Amino acid sequence: MSRLFFLNAVDFWTAGALSLLVSVAIVCTRHLHLERTSRGHAGLEVQSVHTAPTPRIGGVALMLGLTAAAFHAPGESARYLWIILLSCIPVFGAGLMEDVNIGASPRTRLFAAMTGSALMIAMTGEQISAVGVPGIDALVAYWPVAVLFTVFATAGVSHAFNLVDGLNGLAMGIGLVAASALGIIAVGMNDMVMATIAAALVLCVAGVFVVNYPFGRLFLGDAGAYTLGHLIAWIAVLLMARNPALSPWAILMAAFWPVMDTGAAVLRRIANRTPASAPDRMHFHHVVMRLILAGGASQHRLMVANSLATALMLPLFVAPGILAILTATNNALAFLAFSFCVVVYVAIRFGLVRSFRAIKRRLTLLRQALPLPHAPRATPERGKESASR
Repeated sequence: MSRLFFLNAVDFWTAGALSLLVSVAIVCTRHLHLERTSRGHAGLEVQSVHTAPTPRIGGVALMLGLTAAAFHAPGESARYLWIILLSCIPVFGAGLMEDVNIGASPRTRLFAAMTGSALMIAMTGEQISAVGVPGIDALVAYWPVAVLFTVFATAGVSHAFNLVDGLNGLAMGIGLVAASALGIIAVGMNDMVMATIAAALVLCVAGVFVVNYPFGRLFLGDAGAYTLGHLIAWIAVLLMARNPALSPWAILMAAFWPVMDTGAAVLRRIANRTPASAPDRMHFHHVVMRLILAGGASQHRLMVANSLATALMLPLFVAPGILAILTATNNALAFLAFSFCVVVYVAIRFGLVRSFRAIKRRLTLLRQALPLPHAPRATPERGKESASR
């Protein structure tokens, strides 16, 4: 199945090449637009982990590549891809406004994602009609409930991809894994329409990824991250609608990482009594990177830690994708696999936070124990007084 899917993906090499060429062109012409296109990625925002101004309009390259793919795709695949791209216009536009420093609040971008999802429902007539839980399935059977649930769920996934777009290659790496998993599942169900769309997405994301990772020459930006999330969410919804035998839990597991990390962020902010939309530096990828940087945060170390953190996290978002493929048609097994992934996420995050705090305590004690350079040697009494302070 995987071999057939990736052979199908090769058909879209021209779309991937266009995505790559546009990405390179953006980087080569950065001196013309950097003042406007680097907002938020030079330490200007709470969650920023970058030190150098960098273009964040990789979403433009992604959209141009997907447009080329829509021209190249056969029959029904092209029709669905054009529909999805049309529905991307609100969320892509709102994200791009933020990327080029015009400004669009998180609430505006979330509303744009919901508008895009509403457009998809209107154009395709499809929505989530089952979630794999008996009681909730009875509720979702009602069309108004299904529509509202679909709009909020897909917009949430779109927003979640933007929230995990914090390190070089992270959101795109997760997107590549999710699209590949959904595409392989589609091949297994003999749904070549959805497999083709997923294959096109893989090649177009890869074109931007090559320029982004590991050196971070170009960022996906809000337009790209929201659009990527919207595409993943709607490939998943259409795949379930066209193949009722699929487990919703397996499909959700394909995009496990952004969904889980966003859910954890919302719960964390509720517990801290801060607004759910307030940015912070406690996402899983922030914790991993801060643990790597615990000994110091020079510019060189920051650059290395940025890409290293993504590499270290790779098994954590590849594993749920593999489990999604293996449990695609077994709802009970998929639910157990999803629950297992949740437990692993919580356990690892808890362990990382504890390790980070322990290292920080040791470093603080070490700095207190070491004498200041060129400082006069303190007497025992003065040293004791200094320690008490």
